[in-house]
Amino acid sequence: MAWQIEKNSEKKICFICGFAIQPYVPCVCREEDEKVVECAHLSCFKKQHPEEFEQLQK
Repeated sequence: MAWQIEKNSEKKICFICGFAIQPYVPCVCREEDEKVVECAHLSCFKKQHPEEFEQLQK
């Protein structure tokens, strides 16, 4: 379950701030069994997990 930067076709809820992530806006997601389990705004994820965010940027 690695984090990936994606653009979902559906509205998701950021697990960090609780606000909606609009469709087709880049966000950080992690999947389990090919289903999206958690999503976060890029800015929220960067604040909470700066090291992991740096790895995604590479």
